[in-house]
Parts: sequence; C-alpha cells; structure tokens
Amino acid sequence: MRSWTVVLLRPQRMCDYQGEEYGKNVYVALIQDAQDTTEARIKAQMEVHAADCRDLGKRVMSNLDVAPRDYGLCVMFRGIHQTARFGWEVPTPTRSET
Repeated sequence: MRSWTVVLLRPQRMCDYQGEEYGKNVYVALIQDAQDTTEARIKAQMEVHAADCRDLGKRVMSNLDVAPRDYGLCVMFRGIHQTARFGWEVPTPTRSET
C-alpha cells in the first residue's frame, strides 16, 4: 500500500452556489494506504464529498446533485507532501501517522 497526495477540483455548480470562481476551489487529500492511483482518487473523492456534506449540509449537497465522482482530479503525487497555497497550509503528518 502507498500514500498519495491528491488535489481535486470542486464541481462548477458548487462554486456557483458559493459565489466562487470556478477552478479556484480545490481540495487536497492526503490518502494513506491505497494500492494504486484509481483507489487513491476514489478515496479522495469520497473524503471531499463527506467534508462538503458536513460543511454545507446533506440537503444542500442533494439539491446541488453533487456526487463523489463529480470532483475532478487536478494532480496526484505519490507520497504525502506538505501543501501551501495562498497563505494557508495543510499540516504534514508526523512519522507516526504515515
């Protein structure tokens, strides 16, 4: 099993709902224990969908008709990488988490 850093693009209808410009709303998933890129992408899509359901609510997500497969793959890297973009950072896992 391998670790992956997966960057996904949120669907345009979510950006429209939130008043954001399409293409600027990404989600970075740090996936542990995926056998290949397909499994890593699917796990990342499930993770971001669950996070958005928590943040926006299941009713809003249902009304927007957003499913995990709707999150587009931007880029994927083997391994866990520290991510920094426009002033926010995703913490790098400690060795005990990898």
